[in-house]
Amino acid sequence: MEDDGSSFTFWEFDGWENIPLNVGLRQPNVTHVHSLRRLMPNAKIVVLLRNPIERLYSHYCALKRDVINVRDFHERARYGVEKLNHCFHSNGVRQCAFDTKIHEDL
Repeated sequence: MEDDGSSFTFWEFDGWENIPLNVGLRQPNVTHVHSLRRLMPNAKIVVLLRNPIERLYSHYCALKRDVINVRDFHERARYGVEKLNHCFHSNGVRQCAFDTKIHEDL
């Protein structure tokens, strides 16, 4: 069985706060991984990841299209790393991974 190969499958899980068991929470109790485990409890999952820097630059180019600027990319990447590190230190990795406000700002 194969699934969507995009990084969004693991990185972005928009709408988790709309699942009834997650309403009002700052981080989810239930995610798509929980559903997968319930449907196929003995599944073995293999994840192949792209080089994160190449993937980030590719995403930047796709969003910027005609106005690609290496300095802008560098500053945005630095800003993102600083913002995530601050969040990790203050709130923990799991909460920051599911914080929709942080993802919108990055």
